[in-house]
Parts: sequence; C-alpha cells; structure tokens
Amino acid sequence: MSDFIALEGQRFDINLMLKHLKYDLKDDWFQDSLNYNDALCRDTVEDYFSNYTRSASIKYDFCESEQYNIPKQGFTLRYSLETNIYDRLVYQALAGYLIQFYDGILNPCVYGHRWCAKPNGRYIFKNHIDAWKSFVGEVTEEFNSSSNNVLLVTDIMNFFENIEHVQVSASFDNNLSKIVASRAEKKNIKSCCRLIVRGLKKWAGSSASGIPQNRDASSFIANILLHVVDDAMYKNNYKYFRYMDDIRIVCKDKFAARKALKELIISLRAIGLNVNAKKTFILTSDDMNIKEYLWNPNRLIEQIDQMWKSKRLSNISKSLPLLRRLTLKCIRGNETQDREFRFCIHRLEQIALCNETRRIFNFDGITDAIIDELVNQPFSSDKLVRYLKSVELSQKHLDSIAELLSDDSKNIYGWQSYLLWQLLVTHRRDDSDLRKLAIRNIKQKAKDPDIAGSALYLGACGAGKDRVFVAKNFSSFSSHLIQRNALIAVHELPYNQYIKPYVQDYVRDDLKGTYTRLIKKSKGIYFVSPDLVKASDLYRELQEYDR
Repeated sequence: MSDFIALEGQRFDINLMLKHLKYDLKDDWFQDSLNYNDALCRDTVEDYFSNYTRSASIKYDFCESEQYNIPKQGFTLRYSLETNIYDRLVYQALAGYLIQFYDGILNPCVYGHRWCAKPNGRYIFKNHIDAWKSFVGEVTEEFNSSSNNVLLVTDIMNFFENIEHVQVSASFDNNLSKIVASRAEKKNIKSCCRLIVRGLKKWAGSSASGIPQNRDASSFIANILLHVVDDAMYKNNYKYFRYMDDIRIVCKDKFAARKALKELIISLRAIGLNVNAKKTFILTSDDMNIKEYLWNPNRLIEQIDQMWKSKRLSNISKSLPLLRRLTLKCIRGNETQDREFRFCIHRLEQIALCNETRRIFNFDGITDAIIDELVNQPFSSDKLVRYLKSVELSQKHLDSIAELLSDDSKNIYGWQSYLLWQLLVTHRRDDSDLRKLAIRNIKQKAKDPDIAGSALYLGACGAGKDRVFVAKNFSSFSSHLIQRNALIAVHELPYNQYIKPYVQDYVRDDLKGTYTRLIKKSKGIYFVSPDLVKASDLYRELQEYDR
C-alpha cells in the first residue's frame, strides 16, 4: 500500500488528501448518508487512481457535474455545482498544494480563507471565526480612529457563479512570477493550475464561467482571482478590507466613497465581475444600519462562550437558559442565516450529542420552533436538519416533517426534500404513505435530489420489494447523487438475482465497486449517526465547527 497517488506526474499524500477533504465535507449542502466512509479510505482511493499513478502520460479524466438550485435568504436561488467524490478529492488536493505558494502574495487587507501555514495540518485555512472578527474589527478601528467617517459596504454579485475560467487561468499565470518557489516547484505549480482549470471547464459544461460553491478549493481560487482587485485598491491607498466577496472601504466623505466605488467596479469588470447594487451602501456614523457592519460584540454570546471555554459541566449547565433565549430570539427574528444562530445551533447540537448534558436540557420548545422554520426559512434547512438529526424526535415531530415532505405547495426545493428524506431515515420513520410517495417520485422522475432521497428511504425503511423496485429502476438513474443513494438502498439485495440483471451494467464508472464495498464494510447500514461527545470534549468539538 502506497502513501501517495500521482496525477500527471505530480504526487499527493493520500492521508493528507483525505484529512483535508473530510473536513471540507462537514458543511456540504448534499451530505452523504454514509459520509463516504466506504469510498474515502486509503485502499479505495489508491485503487481508483492506480492507472494515473502508474503512468504520468495519462491525463486525469474529470467527470461531468450536476447543477442544482439551493434557496437563499429572501427566497432567491444560488446554484450548486456538484461533482463526484473523486473529482472533489482531486480539486481539494490541488488547492491544498497550491495555497502554500500563492497565499503569500495576497495583501494584508484580505482576511477570509487564508492559509494556516501548516503543510501537514488538518485544515488549509486559518480559523474562520477569528478571521471574521479580525476583518470586522479592523474596519471598525479604522472607522473610529481616523477623520474618515463614511463606510462603503458592498459585495460581489453571484460571485462563484460568475467567475470566468479564462480569468482563473490568467490569475494563476499572472501571479506565478510573484511567488517564492524553485524552478521545479514552478513547473509542478503550472501543471496543477492547468489541471484545476481543466476541471472547472468540464464541470461547467457549455458555460465559460462558474466554479463549485461551498468548497475550500473554490475559496482559495477566489482569493487568487481577486488579488488584482485587492492590489489596485490597496496600492491606491484606499482603506480597503475584504472577506471573500464582502468588501468594506472606509472613506473621508461620501464623495470619496463614490470615487472608491467607481474604481472598485472598474477593477472588478476587468475580470468579469461586478458589485451587487442591492447590497451596496454608503453609510455615515448617523445611519441606523451602520452598526450591522461594525464590531458590535454580543455580550450574551461572549458570556456563553466563556462558560463553555471553562470546560466545566456546571458552567455549561448555567449557560443553557441563555442559549435557549438567544436561539428563540434568532428564530423569531427570521435570523437563521446569521452568525448568532449558527453559534447557538452548533452548541445545541453538541448538547444533544452529549449524554451528560442532553438529560438536563429540555429541547421540546426549540425543536418545535425549528421544525416550524423548515417551512418559514427553508434556506436554513441544512443547519436545521443537522440539529434535528441529533435530538430525539417525538411522533408528533416526525408527523410534521412527513407532512411537509408530502405537501407539494410547501415542499418546492429538491435540496430540502433530500435533507428531509435523510432526516426520516436517521430517525427510522417507517410509514406506508411515505413509501408510496417515494415510489411516486421515482416513477414520475421528480427532481434529482428528491429521487435520491426517495431511493435512500425505500432502501433504509422499506421492505424487500421496495429495494427491488429501486434496483429495477436503476437504469433510469444517471446522476452521481441518485446512483450513489440508490446503490446504498439496494446493497443488501442478492447479487445474481437483482444487481447483475438490473444494476451492474448501468453503474457509472466513478461508482463502480460501490456495491461490493458496501457489502464488505457497511452491510445493513444506510446512514451514519452523529458521533456522541464527552462533556470534557464539548469545547474542542465546537472549535472543529467554528473553523
């Protein structure tokens, strides 16, 4: 067994690849019910890439991606480019190699998604929470400590969707001379950059723009692409600060702010981007909304955090009423996308997964409110469902979730449907009406995520005949998302009787071997429950979330 794989002559450490990707998968929009445990192990990865490792002349063959819609706050949509897990692994590995060279050229005014400078570490980025605090804190200090009293606030419109591949390629090439690397390293860097761009083009299909969102690798690429903009604003002595696509500029008056905005737009246009006019504001200290963009510490959050940081169960217990109050306040204020709510929901999830704390906290009121928000704030379904997977749900709770899933007027997002099917599988909700709904979704060719969730449900909660139904319909499944979930659903069926005639010939190349691996390593398992946490580890686990 080797510690490395090779792609077009460039070697990558398998353990490091897996370490980085498994962390990046934690907040995926489309969580895998098995966390890809069968696919992301050393022997499987080594085998998948064996041909490329043996011959440097074989070009890595990226697969086509699937594009889905994810609801955003305000009920608009963002796009999601979903690749197969091995393309994802390659993307992560390439970014993990390149960031150590390219991050050094970035300006100090760039705060988000910076390299942690630990080549063999678990994370490629510095702590996100600390970076955000630095970003907002520096903006606030500049605003308060100088004669400048106008704040320009803006962000980039449909950022990841509008990134042009030709601009990504140009940004890599144009900045290559600035990085510190040997001649041999620069040769490898060029090769890795070309490979990334080739992957982006394949995933985008006929489009000349668009890179996967919600990916560490994409955040790295975004920083390199925007370096030319950062550099222009920084060298022109603007008090300019950026955290990914969030941009703040501190100016002396509104006219200076208008000039800064004009120059920012011109710089962005040169790389095919523009600001979001609806999120662009020129604010003075008298504006009521300015506090939203300056450092305004939440004393309640700081108090709760200090209690948890002590790692004492008695202090954590004292924080629970405060945590309840803040959570319900966020829900009532439709603030489930805010950082305050993420702070709360992560801690509630940990409490539910810890035997020492789950017994001393009554989740019912919060659970009721969160289930209601699946209808009211569907754009936060990923966070809400993570919580709901961790707590005990009553029959009434499960009925409410099943009712939402069955209501075509309310359940309109395929992404949310996928998460709700997974949730019901996690809680082993066996229901004949849900089985009928799942069968109907497959027969009527519903949205890909809905079909994927339906197939998983039939496999996990249905009878033998339901798994056979999934197998007999396998030939109509083409996307990685559906096939992956369908293979999990049918993995307990006899090979000769059902897999060989109905499934085997239709399995995608990037999923071949999945049935065999599931039988050997995960037989009878359709989902992985969240790991239980010891009280002594609660704060350490939260640091994992907050990175």
